[in-house]
Amino acid sequence: MDKNNSSNGLRNVLATSIQLNGPLGVGRILNQGIVGEVLASSGVNKPPTWVSNSAITPQPLTMGTNVNLTSGATSWNGQVADTINVPPFYDTTYEEGMGIEIDYTGIPEPIISTRTDNFTINAVALGAAPKNLNVLRVPNDLIAGTNITFTGAPPGTNYNGSAPITITSQDTVLTAGNAIQITAGAIDWKPDNQTLGISGAGYGECLKVPNELQAGANIVMTSDYDGSNVVSISATDTNTEYTGGDGIIVNNVTESIDARLDSITLEFNGSSEIEVLKVPNNLSVSSNLVMTGPASFDGASNAVVSLDDNIFIEGLQVFNASAFNYVENMNTAIGNSTTIIQNLNSNLFQNGITGAASPIQLQGASPGGFVVSGGGTTSTNGFNSLLAPESTAKYFAFSGGTNGSNRWIRTKNIRTLIQQGGEISCYFIQGNSSNGGENSDTNENLVFEILTSTFGTAYQYVVSLGSASYVGNLFTLFNHTLTAGNISAGYYFQFRQTAHSGSTFDNYGIKYIRFSSGDSDVRFLNLPTSVPSETGRIWNNSGVLNIV
Repeated sequence: MDKNNSSNGLRNVLATSIQLNGPLGVGRILNQGIVGEVLASSGVNKPPTWVSNSAITPQPLTMGTNVNLTSGATSWNGQVADTINVPPFYDTTYEEGMGIEIDYTGIPEPIISTRTDNFTINAVALGAAPKNLNVLRVPNDLIAGTNITFTGAPPGTNYNGSAPITITSQDTVLTAGNAIQITAGAIDWKPDNQTLGISGAGYGECLKVPNELQAGANIVMTSDYDGSNVVSISATDTNTEYTGGDGIIVNNVTESIDARLDSITLEFNGSSEIEVLKVPNNLSVSSNLVMTGPASFDGASNAVVSLDDNIFIEGLQVFNASAFNYVENMNTAIGNSTTIIQNLNSNLFQNGITGAASPIQLQGASPGGFVVSGGGTTSTNGFNSLLAPESTAKYFAFSGGTNGSNRWIRTKNIRTLIQQGGEISCYFIQGNSSNGGENSDTNENLVFEILTSTFGTAYQYVVSLGSASYVGNLFTLFNHTLTAGNISAGYYFQFRQTAHSGSTFDNYGIKYIRFSSGDSDVRFLNLPTSVPSETGRIWNNSGVLNIV
């Protein structure tokens, strides 16, 4: 500014800086202000004015809830210095929830804590640190049940987590039952290794069925089937259309096939089974024969034909001419319940069929049946049938079959022989575990039975009692004379073991079965006592029979 110019008028000055060597006055009165004041605009076309060094804000700051100024003022506009403060905790919006409590008496702030029952849970101080929650026990006890024992502190109490306890199982003793074996901490099943076994992977497996399936009429099998290998079965008869032939009626409406019966010789019984009424032609007896029952035989009723016990032929008399003596020594016998029977006395047994085929001559005899004489010294090396009495190369072994089942040897139908009376005998042996067979137990008996036509037991006689002490390794004689009741009821003879404990246990053996009916007696009558004149004559020479 040019000092020579008047201050009354305004002049625009364009400068980067202004240096004042004297006081600055503003307004018409050239107000120089006070220390610390600053110039402030008064608006358009108005002179500036001196104001405080902190300008007044257009909108003051007002104190809200829980905030104050040190000066105590309710607002601040910047005119004077001041301090804004947050006082001690005044927020009362917090409320206690489940398991929480708040202590508002705390200075300077409230205290928030957990509420514990001090029974299952509490708070424990860790030195000078805040308290931590601590589980004391569970609310419900664990009670020891059957075969369980708790031990610990306190001993014998229930368990609730308040103290360590040991749980122990009391039942650690196991006993093996049927078909189960326990060894060295392992529980295994006990297979017979014939029908059941154990695979390489340790699994139980079926090896075979105990009895074979065989091909019957119109059936072809690659081999007998027992389940141990693959077998193909085929039907050879492919005809599925049937026509009635002689004695057969085919009803295509009802799809039934019936027998055509004459109702004279054949008829249906109450079970729709065919039964013989009689034979078409009668049988009559000639001289020297005797028929007991009807005068002639047609099958409608029982009859017995026998030789006259007193046959007289021109000085020759035969007494009891019908006597017989049939023996089965088993020396060459072959077969068991599942194989073909051969070389048996055909007067007593039927050859050429399996032992289990009707009339089931051999039951439960596989393994077993007709076996070669054994060592006779252990429980398994077989009975010694070579020893006297009646030494035989073979004997019938009562072995095989399932637990508890029967074992037997049975004749074919020998009613005509039985009706002549006589005696039945055999030699038997019972195992004692040191004579070739295993000892039989109580109620595992050997009996002789006389059976009816339907295989019912008409009479039974004990041959040997199970559990009886059988001494030695020799066979013992059993003999029975037929009674009148035996003769009247009998169709079959049977030696049977009533029970056993398994295929290889409880052994019996029999040999040399004999069935006989009296002895023939031939007598010469009225023989000359001197030498006859003709040749070819027989004469009694003082009790000695001579022929001229």
